[in-house]
Amino acid sequence: MSKIWDLAIAALIGAVVSGTVDLVFEHLKGEFNGKSLIEIIRNIWWRIILYIGIGLTVGLLGWSLIDPLYQKPLFMFDQSTQSWEPLLNPTDAAIKTSWDLSAKALRAEYNFAQTDPNNPRARATFYYDNFNDTWLGYRTFNLDITNPNPQQLEVTFSVDIDGCFYEFGNYRNLSPGESTLVNFNFTEPKFKTCKSPTVFDQTLDPAKNINRIYLIIGTNESPADFDGNILIDNVRLQKDVWFFRIALGIVVLAIVCLIAFIEYRYQKHFS
Repeated sequence: MSKIWDLAIAALIGAVVSGTVDLVFEHLKGEFNGKSLIEIIRNIWWRIILYIGIGLTVGLLGWSLIDPLYQKPLFMFDQSTQSWEPLLNPTDAAIKTSWDLSAKALRAEYNFAQTDPNNPRARATFYYDNFNDTWLGYRTFNLDITNPNPQQLEVTFSVDIDGCFYEFGNYRNLSPGESTLVNFNFTEPKFKTCKSPTVFDQTLDPAKNINRIYLIIGTNESPADFDGNILIDNVRLQKDVWFFRIALGIVVLAIVCLIAFIEYRYQKHFS
């Protein structure tokens, strides 16, 4: 169903853009009849820059106001680790968690040397217990991550529901020194579970109560025998806001067209 919606939206956008371009082209033919494209651009370059600047400014301002309204903060790490702990398991590389004062983030430390260096899926796992909430109404699990190490890392997440784990199948690669936003669309059928532990094709029901959250740090380095740490911040949920992006784009286009119309009428009046 989502693919049908994507195609319908793409077709709608294409029709609107095509119609707009056609109207603008017809208008320009009347205004600049007999002039080359270079001559037209040379005459109105400042208007093009002005309208692009207005569109970008209004769009960025509007999105900065709208986007936070459709997020649910889970862990901001402004003052503490918020009870995140390492998974103390002999087969796991997690060592400890601490609160990083300068970054105001969770510092998660690991040592892959304490695990089997020949393990192709060596990992360090950090968790939050007694979460006891649902993710109903949201689409993505987002977090800000910094990898300050010279080695490449990867990250994914897992949750426990009614004693059964749900692990997301796609790892996000983190280059050395990379600081980035990582998001996972947990509405996609990309989980393995305790009932289907060999394939990542199960769905997560966001209406079910989540008991525990895991962040799983892995690596492609071989052998995995190094230690280090990773910074985690601003863990939050995000609603699906594709329709607000389209609505915002339409509003920005309408504002730019209105300003262009006013400017055009003003030029006509005094010419």
